[in-house]
Amino acid sequence: MNKFLNLLSLMVVLATTTAIDAAEFTDDNNGMRCAYYHSGFKLQWRQRGGDWSDAAGKVYGDKAFATAVVQNLRNRTQAVDWDVTGLVRYWQDGGETPGGFFLRKLSQNPKSSAQFRSRNFEDASVHPSLDVEWMDGSTERMQPTADTTLTCASVGALGTGKRITAGEQASIVLMFPFEPKPGVNIRSARLTLHSQRQFGPPSEIGVFRLVIPADVEEKPQVGLAAAYPRDVGIDKHPSVVLAAGFESSDWYEEWSAKRKPPSAEPVDSDEGNGFVPLSGDALKVTIEKGKKAGLNLLYRFREKTGSEPEAMHFRYYLRLGENWKPLVSGKMPGFAGTYNRAGWGGRRSDGVNGWSARGAYKVAAAARGAEYGLGSYIYHADSSTKFGDLVGWNLGKTGVIDKNRWYSVEQSVRLNTPGKADGELKAWLDGTLVFHRTGLRFRDVPDLRIETLWMNVYHGGVDTAPSDLSLYIDNVVIAREYIGPAAGFDAP
Repeated sequence: MNKFLNLLSLMVVLATTTAIDAAEFTDDNNGMRCAYYHSGFKLQWRQRGGDWSDAAGKVYGDKAFATAVVQNLRNRTQAVDWDVTGLVRYWQDGGETPGGFFLRKLSQNPKSSAQFRSRNFEDASVHPSLDVEWMDGSTERMQPTADTTLTCASVGALGTGKRITAGEQASIVLMFPFEPKPGVNIRSARLTLHSQRQFGPPSEIGVFRLVIPADVEEKPQVGLAAAYPRDVGIDKHPSVVLAAGFESSDWYEEWSAKRKPPSAEPVDSDEGNGFVPLSGDALKVTIEKGKKAGLNLLYRFREKTGSEPEAMHFRYYLRLGENWKPLVSGKMPGFAGTYNRAGWGGRRSDGVNGWSARGAYKVAAAARGAEYGLGSYIYHADSSTKFGDLVGWNLGKTGVIDKNRWYSVEQSVRLNTPGKADGELKAWLDGTLVFHRTGLRFRDVPDLRIETLWMNVYHGGVDTAPSDLSLYIDNVVIAREYIGPAAGFDAP
């Protein structure tokens, strides 16, 4: 999917005001590394090693906003300056990723590289800095709030070290609290780093603009649900396979269930857990303390419709309760074709035995407050592990959500041509595209299809719930085309 980046990029990221407020850049173990711009929520770069745009607006281009040459002074400390006025003016004018620098080595000699002091070095006078002079005569010197070296030669995050490196397989990250000043132009801006070690011939280092997948704002997409306020009558749409609420005592009979799931019940109130109804009763799902499973409900397409599709959408409304405090990441609803053979529980998918693309929730160790990340848990034939791939929803507003609020969550899967890696998986949050992965190989044989919608809520992993954990589900719709959020819902 992503190409391996031969270049290790030392990225300098100034404090951003991106769409991913909860998943802000850090240089701790939840922070940036080769594959992720936020490791805690599994939010991936589009390209391994980080994403950038050049001065001509070309993604992964080579025209730097500014360059500087680091001389080999036999490891004597030297200050290195870049005139970044043009890039900072871009941010002042409302450009994407305000403050996001991406530094790359441009010189061709593979032996040249330069190390710089990071913000963690004992002597603050050699920390990275950004100096901005405004047209009103004011000046501002900013110190970084985070910095790191990105390298695909390292599995872990490197932001807690005392140096950052730009080299043949290296490029740099610094986060400064830059904020545009309304109505004031920028006279000049200078980025300064101090190099204490140099290798080989002089190293030319270029400054580029950091590109974050989440910075590409998508407008909410209108789907078939827009014509059915509060989903009333949506079951009459020719593309709709199922429109399920939870108003009746026998609600589970719409699903492939002979009895009510033990840890799920319709509720219209839930005092003390931050619950506000969306539309009448919602399904309260509880993972009880000391247990792992909260919901394991199936909709079997062949049983209910007479055939198994190769492409399908489903949308549901989700609300995390006040008591939702999981210890580890886990599973959420999604499509599957396991056929009770493979695609879950460490049963590796090989293209013949089965597959799944459930949703997932991600717990980040340093997450602020009540935020969690939604993602996909994919068992596909090209996975490098028998346990499948856990990936965060990394586009637009991302899959980072709060407790005590309703969200429209939609996922779609299009199975691949048997034997070809052309399958597709998408996700939307409140109508905004937050995930899109292509090139998936779910199957090598035509009899593997979409067997079920798997309404799964599961803690872990192997760890059990530390306390009772509750979430709420409502207004589930399965359809052959994009559904989108329902109109007319005002509940928070």
